[in-house]
Amino acid sequence: MSGDIPYSGPSFRDSALVTLDELRAGTTQAPAGTTAYEVKPGDNLTKIAQENGYASVEELLANNPQYAERNPDLIYPGEVVFVPAAQDPQTRAEEAAQAHSESVANGEPNVDGSDQKFYNQASSHAAGLAQTTDETAQAWIEAKEASASHSARVANGEPNVSGSDQHLYNQAANGASTEFETAAQAEIELGSRTFAASNSPEDRASAAIEAGEGIAQRLEAQGLPEAAARVRELAQQQAEQIRNEG
Repeated sequence: MSGDIPYSGPSFRDSALVTLDELRAGTTQAPAGTTAYEVKPGDNLTKIAQENGYASVEELLANNPQYAERNPDLIYPGEVVFVPAAQDPQTRAEEAAQAHSESVANGEPNVDGSDQKFYNQASSHAAGLAQTTDETAQAWIEAKEASASHSARVANGEPNVSGSDQHLYNQAANGASTEFETAAQAEIELGSRTFAASNSPEDRASAAIEAGEGIAQRLEAQGLPEAAARVRELAQQQAEQIRNEG
């Protein structure tokens, strides 16, 4: 989820409009395999479909039944459109392991059951990286908030709050940021190496961006939009580095 643009369009029946507040409250659920895209000024459904992996507007509408009750040519900033969810490296590794296991069980030719351990190891490794990214993201946000809170308390002249301690809070926040970025970069790199369509720089760069988007969406689902935004930046940087190295 991105956020948050206040919805300022006309009133619709509940079934004809989706907002982030509804998703967070649990009154509306995203269709399986999708995530929330918050409409921005200048958007239209054709543009959103083209930029988010839909083959057509009709395919988008199939995942967005709210438009069956209104004119889909008129959308408004702050409402939600459901778009395909990107997969993070953990999810892709888990699905690869499951698919190989099923192929072995079905007796498919040229599928070696002895390879299953490698798929399982890859899945376990990806899960460990994801856990580290999630934990360090949360720690970074908490450290940033603690630093900002201490600074505000000093500025307000609160008793028993020493401005000389601010550097300790800043150091903690900077250290937490470094740990988070290191963890996220490792997870993005895994995606770029493991799930690229080929070993070409462009394919590996695209895989890095896709991995970053999957990680970012996972963090947004945990209520960490700032961490998600940073992951997208890191993925773009890593993709650019891959292209430059050739």
